[in-house]
Amino acid sequence: MRVHQMIIGVFFSLLLGVSSVAHAQTLNIMPAIVDSSEPVEQALKKNEGRASTSLEGRGGMLSLTYTASEPLEIYMIPLDKDGHFVPTDFLRFALPKTDTGDILVDLTVSPGWSPKTGKWILYLLTKDEGVKAGFLQIDFVPINPLKLAYVAWRHFLTIEAYTPSSYHALRGYRVFAMPFVPIFGCFLLLLAVSLAWLLRKKEWFTVMVIVLIFGSYAYQLRFSVDLLRFSKEHLQGYAAGSYDEAGSAYLIVDALQEVTKHSERKEATVFICRDGSSYKEKILRYMAYPLRVSASDEAALLASFVVITDKDDWTLSTKTTNGASVQTLHCGTLERTAVQLADFPDGSILFSLR
Repeated sequence: MRVHQMIIGVFFSLLLGVSSVAHAQTLNIMPAIVDSSEPVEQALKKNEGRASTSLEGRGGMLSLTYTASEPLEIYMIPLDKDGHFVPTDFLRFALPKTDTGDILVDLTVSPGWSPKTGKWILYLLTKDEGVKAGFLQIDFVPINPLKLAYVAWRHFLTIEAYTPSSYHALRGYRVFAMPFVPIFGCFLLLLAVSLAWLLRKKEWFTVMVIVLIFGSYAYQLRFSVDLLRFSKEHLQGYAAGSYDEAGSAYLIVDALQEVTKHSERKEATVFICRDGSSYKEKILRYMAYPLRVSASDEAALLASFVVITDKDDWTLSTKTTNGASVQTLHCGTLERTAVQLADFPDGSILFSLR
């Protein structure tokens, strides 16, 4: 195993090879899969102390001996041979504070895990930069063949993650970080050929076709389960005013169009004050046309409206002058007099600027 360290704002030590320390009982951790960008964005907002290190090894479990003066939030990212990663392969777990603690992390939870030697990036997040935390020993622990078969089945049953972007496509199921379709196709072909050879009848071709057709139906049945789940979640979310990662973007568009339809501001500029990804901004830009939608500093100066979404650091202050109350909105580079028009189920707020 090779370990490289990079310090980013927090005291983060790796003292490998230390084994003569009295340890408490080992804590077994089953990490969660990060299937959307929101948990990562929220974690980065509330944790000022950050550090990372790269790991390389072969094994399904990661044994860690660590010390921490405060609770830690850990993210682990599996990399392929070219150093690329899949966002929905991230693992996330928390560690309690301890003088010296032992944990065993199940890496096989991630569809990006493979029995081969793999590379990982480990991110450590803490509430503030003064936290003292470090890893005293890191080891990859192999798993037995029975667990390996179980992991393959669990990877196949891992639900598809909905990650909308510039294109809307599902990645497909993977087993041991490899696409499942080619593996399943080769298995079906081998099964069909074997059955045809055993039967040795004129119907061998029919047997092969039947096996391949039923295999295709079996895969479609697996996908149908996720398709029904997507449909249920999205319909329920849309009815509640928040559509998956788009949040309340469609409701915001309706509100903007309602406000501008009888005014001269049909081509006004809308400033998006946000953190994180630009996905909602792109939806608003497309759906709200001819309104100009942007998160740029120029838009903040020219905007007639502002939408605050996925943003924690903003304020609305009120000042009374000659009996009249004036509200000033501070969000990012924007500092303007504002009037709140609407708020939305996903936490977004729409303001009109003066």
